Amino acid sequence: AAGATMKAPSAAGFLISRTAFVANPQVYYQILRTAGAAAAAAAFV
Repeated sequence: AAGATMKAPSAAGFLISRTAFVANPQVYYQILRTAGAAAAAAAFV
């Protein structure tokens, strides 16, 4: 569903777009490792 969110993996307290995460989980984890949880969550709003 459009606008569906999920808790961001390994990023306590952040919510991200489920659709974006399912489409590009590898990108999420790359950002998480290199720039941190806040940056990864912001990229997947």
